[in-house]
Formats: sequence, structure tokens, C-alpha cells
Amino acid sequence: MLAKAIEKIHGIMLRGSKYFTKHQQDELLTPSLLKELVNEISDAIFIIDPETSRFLYVNNKACKNLGYSRKELLKMGVVDIEAELPDDFSWHEHVKILCERKDNFFLGRHKCKDGTELPVEVHVKYTSLEKGEFILSVARDLSESKDFEEKVIQEKNKLEAVVAALGDGLTVLDREFTILYQNEIHKRLVGGHIGKHCYNGIHGKDTVCEGCLLTKCYEDGQAHRRETMRKKDGNVKYFEISASPLKNSQGLIFGGIETVRDITDRKQLEMQLQESQKMEAIGTLAGGIAHDFNNILTAIIGNSELAKLSIKAERDPTNYVDLVLDAGARATELVKQILAFSHKKEIELQIFEPHLIVMEALKMLRSSIPSTVDFQENIDNECGLIEADPTKIHQIVINLCTNALHSIENEKGALSISLSREEITAAQVSGKDVSPGPFIVLSVSDTGHGMNNEMIERIFDPYFTTKEEGRGTGLGLAIVHRAIKDYRGFISVESEPEKGTNFKVYLPAVTKDLALSGNGEKEKNLPRGNERILVVDDEKTIADMLEAFLEGLGYTVTAIMNSSDALEKIRAKPDQFDLLITDQTMPRLSGFEMAQAALQITSDLPIILFTGHSSVVSETDALEIGIKKYAFKPIKLNQLAKTVRGLLDDDCRQ
Repeated sequence: MLAKAIEKIHGIMLRGSKYFTKHQQDELLTPSLLKELVNEISDAIFIIDPETSRFLYVNNKACKNLGYSRKELLKMGVVDIEAELPDDFSWHEHVKILCERKDNFFLGRHKCKDGTELPVEVHVKYTSLEKGEFILSVARDLSESKDFEEKVIQEKNKLEAVVAALGDGLTVLDREFTILYQNEIHKRLVGGHIGKHCYNGIHGKDTVCEGCLLTKCYEDGQAHRRETMRKKDGNVKYFEISASPLKNSQGLIFGGIETVRDITDRKQLEMQLQESQKMEAIGTLAGGIAHDFNNILTAIIGNSELAKLSIKAERDPTNYVDLVLDAGARATELVKQILAFSHKKEIELQIFEPHLIVMEALKMLRSSIPSTVDFQENIDNECGLIEADPTKIHQIVINLCTNALHSIENEKGALSISLSREEITAAQVSGKDVSPGPFIVLSVSDTGHGMNNEMIERIFDPYFTTKEEGRGTGLGLAIVHRAIKDYRGFISVESEPEKGTNFKVYLPAVTKDLALSGNGEKEKNLPRGNERILVVDDEKTIADMLEAFLEGLGYTVTAIMNSSDALEKIRAKPDQFDLLITDQTMPRLSGFEMAQAALQITSDLPIILFTGHSSVVSETDALEIGIKKYAFKPIKLNQLAKTVRGLLDDDCRQ
């Protein structure tokens, strides 16, 4: 190695300048210069006497590594510094081997003056020069590289321990979606697939999966997260998938990390919290619901009496009847809210105007707000649309307002609610995993006792509460936080002890135009027909009302209040009816059971199944046995007319 190094230096000098003559170049490459160059080399260099193993020359690095002076080392030999010589070592046998081999390379340990040992990488060559034969040895200090290697191993082990402690499955992939690394947890979940494309090895596909989070990471350089559900052997498991890009020192993406976390226990806890929160909310709303129902009933009874008097006096009762219908519509919406609170089925997201839900919630709350509380509201009716679950939004309003009321001591203070539209910048949503743009902002402020920073950090934890015993479970804000996150929004809290609290809920506005159909639309030209319809309902007033309405549209209607009698009528003459309309909840034989039996008699009979609220039969159950339409009471008559005509027309086309 030394000879090659000198030859290389000599070659560089010969090629380095066209201005040197051959004589000048030879003069420049003097022994003193070569000696200085050798002393500056960063490896230890030894020239060894092959007869005695003594050192004839050592450079500065050899002295520095071993801790000896040059004078001391020149009195020593190989056997004095080599720590790993075998017991039967023979120097002359060793020299003989060196002579036979062209290159000799081995790892060893040199003994230093202070008693420590130095790991080295040694290159040895037996060579003949003008003044005799010598052994040239170059030793490279490996202690720094060994330390570095050990640190790398330690850091790797630390990372493995952290990942294992988190309990997440983890994979590292390149830009081509090839799996470079899987931890043991991920291997247990999906099997070992290192070296394979993830979409092929894990999912059995030939191309990248649709909606792949890593694809999004590679496109925008941001982290992405989503939840997914898997069913296996009748068991439902929930997982949270996260993906983050890996970037080099120049900020370029060269791969990504994907984690899989089992959140089944958390989801089940959330479901339990939701049920508990619904019950708490129902208790809070009880007073407001009773008050509102009394007002609705007052309007219905009063206007019905006025309509009756108008008929007797031969005046037009239309206005009073319209008011009765309006009150009925309000009662219908109120019942929907109550049922939605107790319903366990996940409600699909809807696009709607949030101010309507907020105003409905406030209307329920208003009767339970003490007169000593200054209640202020500022609702922007033109703030726009959101996509969410209306029932959850209703819960959020109720929860935040109820918490605010509980925080107002001695029921003396102020409660403010506002709903507005704001343009949120990228800086405002930094680190929140949401996109900037237009947001609908619900603000609930109070002048209550407020919270310190420690409380603010914990208020979204399940079961944490600042309420006195008997005034709440502490479940509400955990559910609020989760719902807002599901709708791609976020929530902020500002509070100080004795200075009140301000919650702000940010929900992304739906930017596309959407034509909203009015609930109060009154169609004058309802579809008509002359088919034969069987109506079954154990409530005589409802059966009579449906009979009168459908006959008014030209149909021939048979109304029966006993479901068993209705089934016998179908069995006696299966083709005498073109359509069956039945209630679900009836004594002895339910609407579902009667429809199931009727379809066995005449399989092509179109059936409409009505229910006020059923926890026994779902829409899926009804459609699976052949029922054509599953609808909730109360039904608007104009909608019933279109449904009936639609089913009969479909039946005719078939």
C-alpha cells in the first residue's frame, strides 16, 4: 500500500505540470519530501526488518495511535504491539507466508502504551528495494468506525424498541412501493413481504391500490391518515392507517413510512361514549322538549278548533289547517331528533345548512336557560353548507351550550352563540391535518369559571370532567372532538380561570352549488291512478286518512285495521290488489310478517312498509324479502302520492 501510494504521488507530480523538466521533477521528488508526505498520511506506516521483526521506520500516525515516541517504537518489533498472536506463533513462518502471497490483509488489535487495545485493519507487503528486503505495513485505526457502527446498532435497537412499544405495524417503502422493511407487528398482521410491491404482496393486486395514502404523500409531501374497517370470520376490526414521506437532505422524497394501528378497542369505547352522551343529552333536553311539545300541541288543538268553527260558519278554514300542518311538521322534526339520539345505526353524511340545526338546538335549549343568564345569539343564515351528520351537529351544539351553562356560577352570567363563515389560511391549519379554505365557524362563549392550561390539555380526554358529581359524565367533549375530526374540521379553546371560555368549532364549507328543495313545497298536480290498493293500519284515524286521500286521487281503496284479516283477504283472492300499504307495528301479526306471508302468496305484489320507529326491522331487512319501499311516519301526502305512482308504474313496466 505504501509503495502504491508513493507511486501514485509520483505519477500525479509527473502529470501535474507541463512546466517541469524531467530533471526538475526528479529534484522535486526528494527523500525529505517523500518522508514528509508519508508522515502526513492518516494511516500508521511501519517498515519492518524481515529477519528480526523490528521496526526500521514508523510515521507520525503510528506514534500517535500507539502512544509511543518514535525513539521508543524503533526499539520495538511486531511481537511487541500485536495483541492477537497465537501461542505457537513463528515470525519466520509468518514472513514465509508473506513472501508467497501477493497481498496480505487482516484485522487485528495493536497494544498501546497505556494498556488499551486498538482495532486495526492491516495491509502488509513483502518487497525488495535497492538497499535490501523489507516488510511494508499500513494499519488503519478502526476505533472510530467501530464506535460509529456500534452507535448505529444502538440507534436501530432503540427505534425497534420504540416501534414495538407503540404497538403499531410499520413498513418502509421506496418510491416504487417496494417494501424495504417490516417490523414484527406488521408481519404478524399481513405476513412478511420484504422485497415485494405492497399492492401485490399484501393486497394481491397488480397495480397501486385506489386511494393509496403513500401516493398522496408522494404527490404533496404531506402526512396522511384514515380509518378503515375489516370483517373476518364475523369479527369487525378497526384500523388507523398513517403514511408519511421520507425526504433526503435536499428535501426530495425517496420513500415513505406506513403504520397500521389497531383501534378496535378505541372505537368500541367511542360507541359506548356516544350512547352515554345521547342519554345525557336527552336528560338535558327533557325540559325543552316538553315545553316545545306543549307549544306544538297548543297550536294544533287551537287551530283545529278554529278550523272547525270556520267550517260551521261557512268560512274558509285553509289558513288554520295550514297552521296545523306547520305545527305537525315541527313535531315531526322534533321526534326525528329524539329518535336520532337513541338510534344506534351510523347516519350517513348529508349536505345541509347548519344554521337550521343550530337554531333548532337553541330553540330546545332556550326554555331551560335561566332568566338570570344573558343569552345572546348571532346566527348567519347565509353562511353556507356543510357535509356532516345533522344529529351529531345537534349534539355538538347541545353539549357545548350545556357545558357553558354549567360553568356559569349561581346561574348569573352571559352565554353567546354565533355561526359565521370564515376563510381559513394554511398557517391557521398548520399541523391540524386539514386543508385551508372556507369554513363554517360555530362559536360558544361563556363568562363562567374558565379553565387553566392543564385542564385545557385534558378536556377532550374521555371521562375527564370539571363538573360537580351528578352534573355530567365528562363524555361529551371527547365525542365532540371525534365528530369534528371525522368531518375534516378542528376545534379551538380559549379560556382563563374566572374569565370564561370560548369554544370554536371549524367545519369545512361545501363550496359546490347545491339546489336545496324546500320542505314546504306544495304540489297542486299530484299523480293520480285507478288501481286497487289495500291499506292496513291498526290506527283507525290513519287508515281512514289514507283511504280518503288515495280515493281522492282516483284509486280504489280497501282499508283494514286487522293485519290477520288483511292477509286472509289476500290469500282468498291473490290478484285483487295492485299495491299493499301496511304499518309495521301491529298486534299479533306485524307488517313485516304480513308482507312476508303475502309475498309467498303473490310474489309480484308491490308493498310499502311504514314505521314510526322500529328497532326490530331495518330497511335492509325489508328490501331483502321483496318489500319495495321502507318509509318512516309521518309521511307527507304529496310524497306518498309520488311513491305510490312510482311503484305502480315500475310494476307496469315489468
